[in-house]
Amino acid sequence: MRKIYVSSIVLLALFTATAVLFAQDAAKPRPKEEVNANSGTNMQLPKRVTPGGPPKAEAPKKVFPYPIYQKHMENGLNVVTVPYQSPGIAAFYIVVRTGSRNEVEPGKTGFAHFFEHMMFRGTDLYPKDKYSGVLKSTGASANANTSLDRTLYHMTGDSKKLETMFMLEADRFKNLNYSIQDFKTEAGAVKGEYTKNSANPYTKLNELVQNTAFDSHTYKHTTMGFFEDIVDMPNQYEYSREFFNRYYRPEYCTIIVVGDVRQEQVNELAAKYFGDWKRGTYQSVVAPEPEQKEARAVNLQKQASLRSSD
Repeated sequence: MRKIYVSSIVLLALFTATAVLFAQDAAKPRPKEEVNANSGTNMQLPKRVTPGGPPKAEAPKKVFPYPIYQKHMENGLNVVTVPYQSPGIAAFYIVVRTGSRNEVEPGKTGFAHFFEHMMFRGTDLYPKDKYSGVLKSTGASANANTSLDRTLYHMTGDSKKLETMFMLEADRFKNLNYSIQDFKTEAGAVKGEYTKNSANPYTKLNELVQNTAFDSHTYKHTTMGFFEDIVDMPNQYEYSREFFNRYYRPEYCTIIVVGDVRQEQVNELAAKYFGDWKRGTYQSVVAPEPEQKEARAVNLQKQASLRSSD
């Protein structure tokens, strides 16, 4: 039963993360007060005409079956709470609205995915081993993934240890620290990951398709980045610091907590641990893709290696 609960709240958190990202991209500036995303109080109801009578307003339909509470903090951080019947379990997600599309400088691709690795390298207060030890003591598991448009960090664990989750995540998001040697070691790991993935023809074909389909937009490169940039990554320590300072800021982030939690509890912890997180100034500008006026094609062929049976 516990496994079912864990799977349910993880899926719920992922769905909420996706919904929030789309909403943030489309929405106009919103006031900082707290809102219930499912309240629908200002919704204009469509009219339904019935035979022999005046039009009737149709009942609003909920997009999501659970209440979604949002709080926009003064520093730009968005905090989302989704109370859900999962006794003793909570999922804690931080969505960074930075993916490979934000890698706008030539020769600097792959850094959004790179930080998915580096964020587990630790801080002065919680080095890598200590971070892992505290995480294990709470019974929580943590991981991350990167896509074209966002980087997602998540952990699932005991809801009674929610404050510990907030403490650990706030520390690394505000105070990530790594040496040049740590940086080069992780850059080598990223190169190994690219090499391994490239052995799959579907992965290589996807890379070629994106490179062919786009000319100006940063969707031209995959989340992993161009291979030549990955090879040069060990030389980009200073730029990595710049990338972190640009995007790992509250205005680029959304915290989503789903499970056996209360809205007031989540908001209090967010204010306690993330309230002093300073807003940044950088705004990413992605070049628009010009209209495509002709067909494009790409062909992938790889010579098979045949071994003698002798």
